[in-house]
Amino acid sequence: MSDYVAGLDLGGSLLKAGLYDGRNNLVHETQVSTPSEAGPAAILKTILECVRELQRCVPGRAAIVGIGIGSPGLIDAEGRVHGPAVNISGWQGTSLSQMVTSESGIPSVAGNDVNYAALAEARYRGCDELAFIALGTGIGGGIVSGGRLLTGNRGMAAEMGHVVVVPDGRPCGCGQRGCVEQYAGARVILEDRKGEEQIGNADTAHGSTGSSQGTSLQTAARMLARAIGYLLSIAAPEVVVIGGGVAERHPEMIQLVDSALENESFPYIRNLTRIEAARLGYRAGMAGAAIAAREARPPRPAAAG
Repeated sequence: MSDYVAGLDLGGSLLKAGLYDGRNNLVHETQVSTPSEAGPAAILKTILECVRELQRCVPGRAAIVGIGIGSPGLIDAEGRVHGPAVNISGWQGTSLSQMVTSESGIPSVAGNDVNYAALAEARYRGCDELAFIALGTGIGGGIVSGGRLLTGNRGMAAEMGHVVVVPDGRPCGCGQRGCVEQYAGARVILEDRKGEEQIGNADTAHGSTGSSQGTSLQTAARMLARAIGYLLSIAAPEVVVIGGGVAERHPEMIQLVDSALENESFPYIRNLTRIEAARLGYRAGMAGAAIAAREARPPRPAAAG
């Protein structure tokens, strides 16, 4: 009898859920809208509905033996949300894994969604030293060191979006100034590119052949490289994986960051570090959640004799 696990990736807009077999192969997946404004009870109900759908897809007499849930927010080792989660109302203070375990009867774990994406990218690569950077509206991070997630105090490690790259720079919602999120997040890049288009149109109207279009991506890449340079000096990963919506829409970001890193990092460590695009796409979070659920289970006792 094969054991199955469920991996769920909770986002502000969508909840993605996957059923994985004993070899971490995806057997079935589903997506539903996240009731992000309705509060924790409504979100829990949606999670349980997804789990029940996955249970109906388990073949034969097998069963789901573990559930992993990746979520935005600062989540501690007990699966409790400590910090506020962007786009999910009332999420802070939720004991996510305890609630899912209690209602489903299945052992559950919960963690930060980008941490779980990092875990999946590491396991699928067979790499024990990896950092993952997720470029979206904001910027998230996850670090795997010695084959294990580096979560830090109450799950607060690897908040890469709030590494300061410009002293006294743009104000950030976190309370600091100059965070990399304010230079390489999707919203900021879009606003900067609109500004460049206006400059380019004005240049064209005045007969100028010069244009600043494209510089926003270069600036974003340089600021991101600066943050990664700090990361290399502290964690020295073998590979830095860049994923998320911005990286998917602008695959040239990988090369831009790789080039910019030459001037933003300790050369010896940088020369031993690869910069790569994410391989698992939107499935990384739920794949990592499933891996976390499986690895949280105690090993089976050896057969007698």
